[in-house]
Amino acid sequence: SILGTAGGSAIAMWSYSEASKRLKVDICLGDDARNQGLPAEEKLLRYLMTRAGELGATHLWCRTRRTESGKVYAPDYMPRLGFESVPAEEQDREEWAAISGLSGGQQEEEREEYVQSLNTWLSGRGCDKYFHAANQWCRDMGAADIVEVADNKEDLADFLEEEHGMTAEERAQLVA
Repeated sequence: SILGTAGGSAIAMWSYSEASKRLKVDICLGDDARNQGLPAEEKLLRYLMTRAGELGATHLWCRTRRTESGKVYAPDYMPRLGFESVPAEEQDREEWAAISGLSGGQQEEEREEYVQSLNTWLSGRGCDKYFHAANQWCRDMGAADIVEVADNKEDLADFLEEEHGMTAEERAQLVA
């Protein structure tokens, strides 16, 4: 969705799940050309709340964003609109439940991450089957965060290729 007003503009990428009755906003960004980005974002989210109701949604979920330094940034309007913070482990559980609902109800596998977001990072590269090995590699190497893992993805790929049979195609996906 795109919102353009005399006071600013915003864009949002969203989806609706009939199964979970949830409208999910993956990103909502306002243009700050006139310092009106945040008010435009709030107007767009209010519109999406109305749209969610029309679709039959019982929940609206909106992802926060991160600053350049990696800190979570939740705009001041979020509490005004009724958004509440959800702990990361619950977000992961909700996401897995949604995915399981689409894939025939597979049971969630317990995945304790040594480095937060490792599973998501691997899954985005089609390499989530290497989660346990990569998680152990992170632990053994003392990786502090996902940025450090990404910075050392060639070393991780070497380890997975040599010790766990990663294919050349999978390696290319991991290091891309």
